[in-house]
Amino acid sequence: MHQAIILGSLLLVTLYLLKRTRDPKLNIPLVRYKIPLIGHTYSYLTDSEEFFIQCRKEYGDIFCLYVWGQVRVFVGKEHAHEVFSKDDAFNFSKAANDVFPTDELFKNMTDPSKLLKQHVLNKLKSYTERMQVNLHFATQKYLGDCDEPKIFGNLYQLLTRIIATPVANIFMGEEESQYEEVVTTFSELTKDLGIYFIVPPFLNFIYPGFHYAFNRLLIKLGIYNPA
Repeated sequence: MHQAIILGSLLLVTLYLLKRTRDPKLNIPLVRYKIPLIGHTYSYLTDSEEFFIQCRKEYGDIFCLYVWGQVRVFVGKEHAHEVFSKDDAFNFSKAANDVFPTDELFKNMTDPSKLLKQHVLNKLKSYTERMQVNLHFATQKYLGDCDEPKIFGNLYQLLTRIIATPVANIFMGEEESQYEEVVTTFSELTKDLGIYFIVPPFLNFIYPGFHYAFNRLLIKLGIYNPA
């Protein structure tokens, strides 16, 4: 029993040291944390709004947090466009694959992350007003004014259609996105890909990147492939 405890403790310490050696050396302040391994994950999950307000107050618009077993850089919305536009400072393809394995989901496409960055992310400023207009239109269409109490049978489905409306408008254009079939397609894709955002990367506590490697394995084996 004592040997198992000692071996387990040594394993935890070894994994923690390996993670620390893999952390990027950045000239960006790391917000202080008290709990090793867990870092800022608990505050990030339970009270993110107040937590980010406090971080920005103490460290400015750009800072690092230790969440899900990795040091991550957080950038304020005022600097997001600048980050997306600089290939030497931010690799969007790698960042996208860290969230969900686009290289496996869309392997028949020519670098989907690069296409998304060139045609959408680099033009976010020009798309902002269009997205706001379409988001308001979709909210009115699917939810209404809500001046009186309403009962919605499947709120999640409604929300995916609301999100899909501005997304379809950006990707398909003003005319094509008016068709209900197009919005439905984007809505279904949103629901299928949502699993990668809903399930927290718990496996990264074991080793950085383990969670994403596991997702990639599920797709390769054909167990789950929303594409």
